[in-house]
Amino acid sequence: RSHVLLMDRSRTDRWGQAGDALARALQLDPGHLRARRLEAWMQAEEGSLDSATKNLLRWIEIADGDPRVSRTEAVEARLDLALLFLLDGEDSRAERLLDDLEGEERGRARRLTLLAVARQEAGNELGALDAALRAQGAAGGSALPLVQEALLQELFLGNPEAAEERWRAVADLGDDTTDIADLVRGLRARVRLERAAAAEKGSEASSSGPAAGLPAGSTDGTPPGTAPGAGASGPEPSGAATPVEEPLP
Repeated sequence: RSHVLLMDRSRTDRWGQAGDALARALQLDPGHLRARRLEAWMQAEEGSLDSATKNLLRWIEIADGDPRVSRTEAVEARLDLALLFLLDGEDSRAERLLDDLEGEERGRARRLTLLAVARQEAGNELGALDAALRAQGAAGGSALPLVQEALLQELFLGNPEAAEERWRAVADLGDDTTDIADLVRGLRARVRLERAAAAEKGSEASSSGPAAGLPAGSTDGTPPGTAPGAGASGPEPSGAATPVEEPLP
């Protein structure tokens, strides 16, 4: 019933009603595996990382060896746990868990993408790049590993040309996809490329000398070094190298 309530978007209080239904289900059967899995997911969505991590660890322990739990479900639960570790700043713990799944084909692209994040957070940029490249090979056309590589190249490895190439690949994927997440990533990539091109054009213009009546280094009246459209508050942050992903899928 909790699953049904969460999917019914016509209910204004569907989240609260689903929580009540879940609590009743757990009172009747505290060991109900599906209910326990849903409990961890809802807690992660609410931002209760400690509770979500604790309950997901408990679920993995209970489900281990249970014939009702498929190998795919078991792997996905461990990947969800690695994501929770990363969100909580426990990159070493996440990396160990992901390394334990080396050789597992189920969820391979997601595992490698998370591994790239864990390695980047640990300061291992080259290891992160290696994982991101391997994720691209396993992803079958998903944009997320490309985004991860683009961010690594741009923000941590100082290779803007390679980053631009990856952003263009993300934008091209967004043009040809029916997946809403990749469509949004493609649009963001195009915005990023357009801003970079505008900044480069402004830099070239400023190098030829200030326009009449404007501050030195400015071509549009904004302070030197301000990105186009940024205004007085300054340029928009470029973002972190962590892939955009829901806490638990």
